[in-house]
Amino acid sequence: MKRILSVLSVALLWGAVACNPTNNNLPCSQDYNCISGEKCYQGFCTPADKVPVGSTETTTTPDGGSTPDGSAQPESSQPESTQPETSKPAEYPTGPYGADVGEVSINIDLSTCADPSKRVGMKEYFNKNNIKVLYLSVHTGWCPSCRSQAQTLEPLFQKYKDRGLMVWNIMTEDGNAGGGKITPEYCTAHGAQYKYTFPLLIDEGSAFMNKFFDRNAVPLSMLVRTSDMKIIYKLSGSIPDRIEGLIAAELQ
Repeated sequence: MKRILSVLSVALLWGAVACNPTNNNLPCSQDYNCISGEKCYQGFCTPADKVPVGSTETTTTPDGGSTPDGSAQPESSQPESTQPETSKPAEYPTGPYGADVGEVSINIDLSTCADPSKRVGMKEYFNKNNIKVLYLSVHTGWCPSCRSQAQTLEPLFQKYKDRGLMVWNIMTEDGNAGGGKITPEYCTAHGAQYKYTFPLLIDEGSAFMNKFFDRNAVPLSMLVRTSDMKIIYKLSGSIPDRIEGLIAAELQ
């Protein structure tokens, strides 16, 4: 009997471990933080076939509580509203999400270098009339081509910001190639020399951007059209002159 109980305990423990995502997976709050084939489960992007059948995302309700489907629980003491219902605009396009040109990008959500407690997400630009194209330029501290490209970002932003361009400079590593580490202080100091007036963000170890590129093939460039959050261009390596023409054409 003791042997049978021991075997059952090991089996139950294995099952609990198998159902839980590892901390190596991308953190998430909704499915739109994950690429196609993954679901947001227990705070991490998890392969869909590893998510228990019947589980759903948990979202926060207006009163701070949560329900499995994200809907607020009505209170019986409150009278029913007589106001006509209005449809809530979509927070972000529905999937499937992908990493290739023509596919809807996941909602990349990153901390600012100057204040890691402050985050900026792509969903902030979805369907905003004043922002039509988001240009993500991904750099490391050890990459000479990144420093050359960094010099072009602020002039490009100033030239097209009134027509609907937003730029992100995303730092993934410091001067130690392959280390996968970068501090907010290093990131801020690196960007200060270029006098950016757009978001300077940190993605340590390329946790997000590794979904789209080989993390060592920097600089990395990606254009996202904000009307549908589809990737319209991406490139690993030094940026060609024609990217300005692509931006200009999209902003017409």
